[in-house]
Amino acid sequence: MALSLSIELADGTVEGLTVDVAGPVTIGRDPTCHVVLPSPDVSRRHLSIEPLPTGLFVVTDSSANGTMVGNQRVRQQGVQVPANVPMRVGPYIVRPVLSPGQMAPGQQPQGQLAPPPAQAQPQPGFGGPVAPAPPG
Repeated sequence: MALSLSIELADGTVEGLTVDVAGPVTIGRDPTCHVVLPSPDVSRRHLSIEPLPTGLFVVTDSSANGTMVGNQRVRQQGVQVPANVPMRVGPYIVRPVLSPGQMAPGQQPQGQLAPPPAQAQPQPGFGGPVAPAPPG
């Protein structure tokens, strides 16, 4: 399943990246990682992110000092997080982004409006909307 990421660089610019691999996507300084972040503040294999069909992501830290996931420091363990949760990886901020195939039925992606409800069709024998009653 493809994983889309938003990566904020140290200078504040944001780049989008989609990685299409089976299983977790590894992020780190090592050139064998799926996403390479070249900074001495990033561990060789800092963390992995795996998208789930429910729209959540499993984030597993494997760094020396842990990873800030939202407001929580995660060390050598996995946690489930929703989309757009910021993860500090050295000087970078990485956010997993939902793709339409990851959403549970009926769930709407963050930042998008639900489709408008279907308009009711007039029933046979019914003339349509009811007019207000005349003042009496």
